[in-house]
Amino acid sequence: MLVSIIVPIYNAEKYLNRCVKSILSQTYSNIEVILVNDGSPDKSGDICKQYAASDKRVILINQENKGAAGARNSGLKIAKGIYIAFIDSDDSIENDMLSDFMDIAAKEEPDVICSNIKFYEAGNLKYNQIRNDIPYGSVLNKDEIKKYFLQPYYGGFMGIIPSACTKMYKISFLRENNLLFDEVLRRSQDYWFNFDIFKIARTAFAIDRAYYHYYYINESQIRSYRSGVFEMYLSNRKRLLFENQELKFKINWPVLNLRFRDDTNEYILSCIKAKGIYHSYKIINNILKNNKFKNACLQLKHNKIHTKLIQKLLPIKAYFIIHVLYCFWSVRFKNDN
Repeated sequence: MLVSIIVPIYNAEKYLNRCVKSILSQTYSNIEVILVNDGSPDKSGDICKQYAASDKRVILINQENKGAAGARNSGLKIAKGIYIAFIDSDDSIENDMLSDFMDIAAKEEPDVICSNIKFYEAGNLKYNQIRNDIPYGSVLNKDEIKKYFLQPYYGGFMGIIPSACTKMYKISFLRENNLLFDEVLRRSQDYWFNFDIFKIARTAFAIDRAYYHYYYINESQIRSYRSGVFEMYLSNRKRLLFENQELKFKINWPVLNLRFRDDTNEYILSCIKAKGIYHSYKIINNILKNNKFKNACLQLKHNKIHTKLIQKLLPIKAYFIIHVLYCFWSVRFKNDN
């Protein structure tokens, strides 16, 4: 069976060789590797051309920048494989990943196959395996998929669940259900892509091994400020609650609120770092006045002095003092990057 591997590429010249070599050296060789050069201004396009010229399994798409979601969708549209996988251009995979995945595909033909992940930071192995508490080594049915893969969205451990890169998908299943990455979203494309999949997947199979190597290369870039991200957090929260009208999961509110608060706090700190103390004030003030954020903060038990103070100051609308606290907090945040 042919497997399609899609690699979205943007400014990845430093890491691209490591990624592509790990794919081309797979023990399972019946593959097509779709490199999508998403308008990279660096030498990524030239590296892709070299691979396409030297290996007939490599297909190159050059396009204007559309983001990772748009690049993956471009690859999906031309993919000819029975199964498809996504690898990020700064990551790599172990050389028997596809072989082991395809052994399962040949025997069980599940809609989704997933495995665990190794996490590297500054080039060093940080977590040998990030794994979820799910049944490994057997075919999971629709009810089990919803329990172990969908319900964690409502307050369980997410782990590998939102990542598209730890999975292989049956292409016919994706196309029958018109499942694509949402190109409108600035972030959370993987998160919602898999949410939509797990809602309707008929079968899944999980392998208890970490084949995928995720490299946490530039923390400051990941944490960098982008306007509209808080609104995206609100939108994600609203959609989850809307979807749950049908799913009817019991929501673990403390965990859900903790995610929302921590994500928002990180966004506020990145805003101060990017905009400065004065220019960030209006943006942060609007966040502090938001009732969803207020309620999440007030309902949580806080174990740090600065978050305890923020919790006490929010009800009395002491937004200026809270902003000052965040500014002091951001000094440490900046030093951590």
